[in-house]
Amino acid sequence: MYKPPYNPLFDDPNNPRAAYNKRYRFLYYLSGLGMKVYNKVKYGLETDLYTRLFAHLVRRDGFDVTLSAPCTLYWDNEPLDEPYQVPMLINNNVIVDIYTQPIIAALERSRLEHRMSLTHTSYGVVINFAPDAFYSEWYHRDPDTGNVQMVKLI
Repeated sequence: MYKPPYNPLFDDPNNPRAAYNKRYRFLYYLSGLGMKVYNKVKYGLETDLYTRLFAHLVRRDGFDVTLSAPCTLYWDNEPLDEPYQVPMLINNNVIVDIYTQPIIAALERSRLEHRMSLTHTSYGVVINFAPDAFYSEWYHRDPDTGNVQMVKLI
């Protein structure tokens, strides 16, 4: 199983923001794996190939990855009978959407936020293997309110 190296952003006891940041360390780690894929193969592959390469790296570090994962849908906190397929689910807790577009538009962000809300998934990551750069966004769903918000380390 992957053990993260010391990073003052998360581990420094003198950093008052470390406790907040530590909640999102796994999302930081996932973005780092996405960068590894991008730095090795750059832009130009189909989304499915980036997805498989990324999933391989996550599995190699000992995490559970399911592609086209069935998730329970909820309507007004009531589970529906038919499962919904999310593109990638890591540790039954993180939905990952991978794109290969010049930019991430509001539709892609909204799609992930709705998937998280309707499946009651705690975390989400949008990864984009764009022509000129690697890009990722992180999201957290508050279990009490159901609100989904973008996360940034502080």
